[in-house]
Amino acid sequence: PPLPPSPPPNPPQQQHHHHQQQQQQQQQQQQQQQREGPGCVVQDLSELDRLLKELGMTFYLEQSRDMTMLMPVNAAFAAAAAAGVDLHRLSWQAKWRILQFHIIPNQVVDLADALRAQQQQQFDTWEGSPLLIGRRSSSSSSSSSSSSSSSGEGEAEGEAPEYVVNGEAKVISKPPKIETFNGASYKINKVLLPPTMTAEDLKPAKQEQRIHPEVTERLRRRGPPEGPPSPEEEQQFASVDGTVEMHRPATDPRLPGSFRPDPLLQRSQVTPQFVRGINSQHARWDDSVYHRTPKTRTAEERRPQGDCSSSSSSSSSSSSSSSSSGSGSAAAAGAEAGTELRRQQQKQD
Repeated sequence: PPLPPSPPPNPPQQQHHHHQQQQQQQQQQQQQQQREGPGCVVQDLSELDRLLKELGMTFYLEQSRDMTMLMPVNAAFAAAAAAGVDLHRLSWQAKWRILQFHIIPNQVVDLADALRAQQQQQFDTWEGSPLLIGRRSSSSSSSSSSSSSSSGEGEAEGEAPEYVVNGEAKVISKPPKIETFNGASYKINKVLLPPTMTAEDLKPAKQEQRIHPEVTERLRRRGPPEGPPSPEEEQQFASVDGTVEMHRPATDPRLPGSFRPDPLLQRSQVTPQFVRGINSQHARWDDSVYHRTPKTRTAEERRPQGDCSSSSSSSSSSSSSSSSSGSGSAAAAGAEAGTELRRQQQKQD
């Protein structure tokens, strides 16, 4: 006898399961958008954010001003790993150099303005090697686009130009320039490697050499087990902004009891020189406001010596003319007058 037909599958049950999966995915996307905000810049930059946290580099970038950063998206990290360069497995020194190669210090670059009258321009990076950024038209007709874009007419008519970094990485952010509180940023679709790096520099490093020592020390103080932290532990214990707790005095010795979160006092061995210079230029304090420095007192003391109409110079000249010992007595009288003037200024201060 023929076998009884098998029971038909339960399509309503399968559809219900598929519908539940879709709802879960939508909820996860909504939660991510609530955390990051709609259209947030960091939605496809989680790999770059992880790399910055592994180096404790976010703090330095937040303290800097007038900088331009090229930001590889997650797909760029995946493409580099597929090509044999997994950035998270490199030594922290190699990571530093690669990230430095993506930063143009002391300059807020607006590619639309910088490349309006020329096809390409070279920029100096934090790492030291230059970047060559070029502009090319996105239209297929190169003849008409080149003539119009050279005069700026193509962009005025709505034709969006393409920007290419070192002939290999494209700027994919739309609009290209992303305004930040300390400069500008551009998303790119490829990780840039400094030309000075060798194949030996791009080899995977040991686990304890992948994360900056200061980050490792911070994670150990916050409770991870002994030994180098794993990537999961680093992600778990890293702060929200990825900053590193440096060994720095909590107070300014010149201002007792005052907190001064100044990166110049961190004494870190890896603090970038250009960050130090930028922080010095944008300092919001002045020594002369809080106390009289020896330099300002010296300026006050030198004024009577050069001005014959001042009281101190007249007293010293009269004492020298009436003294029998001549120049020796004049010098002694001048020293006494300077000491007395210094005491009076100290009392006034």
